[in-house]
Amino acid sequence: MVPRTPKNRINRTSRNQPKKKRSKFPFFLLLFLIGVIAYQNYNLSHASLDALKFDYANFNLFEVLDRYTNRNQGESDLIQAYENFSERLDANKNQEAHKKLLFDLQSIGSFKQNASLFKAYITKQKIPYDYRYFFKECLPRYLEEETYSSPLRDKNIIAFFPAHSDYQAKIIFNTEELPLYAFQNRLKKSDLRNRLVVTGTYTSPFNTPVGLTINQGKVLNPALQKWDGILVIDYNGKAHITDMNHLMYNFTLFDIRNSYKDYLTFFKIAQVNKLTIIQSHLIISNGNILIDKQNLKREKFRRRVIFQTKDNALYVYDSFKERLTFYKLAQILKNKYNAQIALNLDMGTYNYAVLYENNREKKNYSELGSRVILSNFLVIDYQ
Repeated sequence: MVPRTPKNRINRTSRNQPKKKRSKFPFFLLLFLIGVIAYQNYNLSHASLDALKFDYANFNLFEVLDRYTNRNQGESDLIQAYENFSERLDANKNQEAHKKLLFDLQSIGSFKQNASLFKAYITKQKIPYDYRYFFKECLPRYLEEETYSSPLRDKNIIAFFPAHSDYQAKIIFNTEELPLYAFQNRLKKSDLRNRLVVTGTYTSPFNTPVGLTINQGKVLNPALQKWDGILVIDYNGKAHITDMNHLMYNFTLFDIRNSYKDYLTFFKIAQVNKLTIIQSHLIISNGNILIDKQNLKREKFRRRVIFQTKDNALYVYDSFKERLTFYKLAQILKNKYNAQIALNLDMGTYNYAVLYENNREKKNYSELGSRVILSNFLVIDYQ
């Protein structure tokens, strides 16, 4: 005899029975937590704070939730960070105040949306002397620095490379003194879609690069010129414009003009690190014009320059039809583009500049003389 099933018993194997709804809150909370951690690591890597690690042990989810859900409308993240810091100092929680301040500064992200609000607020605060410089001078400068993060675009900027982009720079040297068509054929196709090829440094009557020249650690020309600028391309293909008067490696200053020991040591460093280096005129250094005003009276030429801004973005400028003296060029780079450091590229009868998009030639800005042999190409591949 088969026992009856009570009417009030639920048959959970039946397809017709509605399934019990699961709460979605833990799932979304988990996604939020993962997103916050990923955002922290993104900010650290893009702020060049490689030595700092996200403090998972002291991560407080409820503090983050409170910050992003209960803040007053229109209130600045920086203002809240300062108020939290001040409260902890008043409570004699100094170590905690420093740790949380660093956490706040890393997690705020982009400051610029509340820059004006923070500046107006912080000038009115009575900040303890030991912290006054940082909050009233450093942070406002950080806010101003953000304004340089957007790319500078106009007809004279023929190429732009953000500091953290995946561009690959290199210099191709014409050691065999090939004619132009043969030298061009040495340019292998890149895995990246776009490419800029321009003349790098000057070519001597002997068809060799003028000034200090090193190719992936191998010295091609050890004879220094009096010019202050060198372009260094590191092992990872990143370009660095450097003032020879402030040539540093591993926190050590090298005076390769006046010290024989430094001169030889620098060659060893270049060899070990496979550095590529060319030398040229430095027009701007640390935001200051290096060209004498008397240069205004000199001859005017079409100019091409590679320069960097405060955020270390790399730009290539061409004056095209406008003929400029070195000093006038320097004024434009400083006043219009906020250039922090700028290096001159060879022009005149050695003017070669070709822009490629999707591996096809898009624009040719060259004005070469007849039978010219170029000693070097500066090549930048990018997406």
